[in-house]
Amino acid sequence: MKVWMISFRKNLHTALHIYELLRYIYIYNASLENEFRDDILKSMKKLNRDIYDIRIGKGHMEISSFLMLNETIARLFGNEYRMIDVDSLKNDDLLESAIKYISMEYYWLAHEILENIWHEVDDKFKSTYQFLILLCVANVHEQRGHHQIAKNVINRALKMDTESSLNIININTLKNMAHDEKWNAINLYFLSLN
Repeated sequence: MKVWMISFRKNLHTALHIYELLRYIYIYNASLENEFRDDILKSMKKLNRDIYDIRIGKGHMEISSFLMLNETIARLFGNEYRMIDVDSLKNDDLLESAIKYISMEYYWLAHEILENIWHEVDDKFKSTYQFLILLCVANVHEQRGHHQIAKNVINRALKMDTESSLNIININTLKNMAHDEKWNAINLYFLSLN
């Protein structure tokens, strides 16, 4: 992922800097409540400004960072954690990995993988993958404790014209779940696909 930073200095020329940012996710087996998410994120950012997001799932917590965390910070929530280099996901068996990660409630990772596929497809398949991406995004917002934003994303997803199925994924079933406000349980549907 390239990030463009423009710096402006008084009486000097504008300078454009291009940085190649890396992204890492640290996953911990932890049972935390979403109500503490913002406080945890603020505290973590004080320790390391490269941390840019925290998501709290039903049985895990994810910390996203632009750089690998030093060992002390990485172990703050325990010695056992899983680190994933998001940018290396391009070589995975993409759709199978997305299904696996959604079933594990690793919605951010699944979203990243599905975006890699989305860039390569055309026509109605593009909107079908975008529908799946939006389901993941809604669940990411739910993990951040932003329920209303998640509902808005679902409403946007439900307006999309998609295929009725995609490989082994029944898109109509997922649309019905989203319509019935059961979109935050899609991991159970994807678990049945494994």
